[in-house]
Amino acid sequence: MVKKFLFNTIQTVLEAGKEILTIYNQDFEITIKKDQSPVTEADLRAHQIIEPVLQKTGFPVLSEEGHHFSKEERTQWETYWLIDPIDGTKEFINKTDEFCICIALIHKRKPILGVLYAPALQKLYFASEETGSFLLLNPQKENKLEKYLSKSLRLPLQKEVLQNYIFLTSVSFYDKLTKAYVAEVQKKHPNFKEHALGSCLKLGYFAEGKASEYTRLFSLKEWDLAAGHAICKYAGFDVLEFGTKNEIEYNNADMKVKAFSVKVV
Repeated sequence: MVKKFLFNTIQTVLEAGKEILTIYNQDFEITIKKDQSPVTEADLRAHQIIEPVLQKTGFPVLSEEGHHFSKEERTQWETYWLIDPIDGTKEFINKTDEFCICIALIHKRKPILGVLYAPALQKLYFASEETGSFLLLNPQKENKLEKYLSKSLRLPLQKEVLQNYIFLTSVSFYDKLTKAYVAEVQKKHPNFKEHALGSCLKLGYFAEGKASEYTRLFSLKEWDLAAGHAICKYAGFDVLEFGTKNEIEYNNADMKVKAFSVKVV
């Protein structure tokens, strides 16, 4: 059943990606939301494409740009869709290409399916507990999941130990706490190298086997992490609460994830 959902989700993100690129390659308006975060016509249009498709599965859909359900409503959900129509809106606005569509299927507070699509980079990551995790470059629509799988690269791409300790950081968020933590990690690894990326693409990059650690010490919304969590998880990398061995869980009261970390062990 999850495979069927995975195929339909891939089809949907490719369709939404076309619309996003059309807007990306022209002038567009920027609106500031109540939480002071930016939103564009592309965010809203992607949401309008994705939401009705996922609603057909019968599971609730929780989207950054959609209806935000109450805590009481959400506590009744065992399985639901969690989406960010465009993660990395700042990167979209700045035209860095490092933005992506994020869709995850959550079951019993854990991701069982995830799709990340970066239309400007033509990189499609997808994963499920049934298939494992994959990367497809320059994706084109196919008529069945098996064709996507046959043209994709299984993640991680490389399992050998990296020559350098590659630490991933955010392009848009870099506070004093993160700077102090990075300095401590650097002391432990003489071959330390820092690599900054935008949006949830950091988790896709990690799942490829190209990094040693990605630690974020400040909170973020659950829809910013869930899809990338699935990509890493089914590539064999644990996404954990910072300083613990507990896997990140979703459907929290405030819809936020606190500090988390993914490392090559």
